[in-house]
Amino acid sequence: MTVEKTINSFRELYAHDTRKIQCNEGYVYDSELIFCDPSSDNDISLLLESYSPLPEDYLKFLSKTNGFRPFSNVECSGEIEIFSIDEVISSNEPFDTDTKVIVACVYDDYFIIDTEQLLKGRKTTCIY
Repeated sequence: MTVEKTINSFRELYAHDTRKIQCNEGYVYDSELIFCDPSSDNDISLLLESYSPLPEDYLKFLSKTNGFRPFSNVECSGEIEIFSIDEVISSNEPFDTDTKVIVACVYDDYFIIDTEQLLKGRKTTCIY
C-alpha cells in the first residue's frame, strides 16, 4: 500500500505535468516527473530469473512504473533515476554477481539490493 500511495502522491503533485521548484541561488525551474509504463508480469519474471529474491515493495513498484525519473529537466537536481528492468539488466551485465543488483542511481551513487541479505531475512539491511 505504501508504494501505491507514494506513486499516487507524486502523480497528484505533477498532475499538470510540471511543478516549480527552487534550487540553489534562488533559481526556479519547472521540474518534470517521468513515470514509465508498468512492467509486465513476464518482464518481472525474467528479472527474477536473474536476480532473486527481490523485495516485494520493489516488485510492486515495477508493476506500477517500470522506472522513474524525478526532476528530470532541472539542472540542479543532478541524476536521479530508478532503473527500468532493461536498465537493471544492462547495468549489472558487466559484473560477475547475481547477489548484488544495481537498481537506481542518485548523483553518482548507486542503490544496490543484496539478495543474500534478503535470503537471510534481513529486509532492512538489503539495500545500500
